[in-house]
Amino acid sequence: MQSAAASPASEAYVKNAQWNFLKGLACRSHCEEDVKGLIRMIQNSVAVSPTASGFLRASRKTGSITGIFYIVLGAMFAGWGLHDGMSFIAALGFAFAVFGIVTLIRIWRITGAASRDT
Repeated sequence: MQSAAASPASEAYVKNAQWNFLKGLACRSHCEEDVKGLIRMIQNSVAVSPTASGFLRASRKTGSITGIFYIVLGAMFAGWGLHDGMSFIAALGFAFAVFGIVTLIRIWRITGAASRDT
């Protein structure tokens, strides 16, 4: 199979129709601003990456502490309500405990998936 060689005229047209930004290539007078915007967006993303991973670690730690707090608080309320025969307080305690478990699951799923992506 033969490859078709580009003619000098078509090569000159292609070179005149493109604009080379060091980190991207754009069609002249069509999408130059889009490419510049994309380059800026990538540079900003690279610049904030260390900060974002720090926020992710802090979020996981804070979310875990919050979930454990809700579980402990729920267990205390549930125990108090069951011991003194107060069904509303016991139900409130169980609700706090369930909310704490849901909080832990959500924060571990969200931050676990995000930490695998980075």
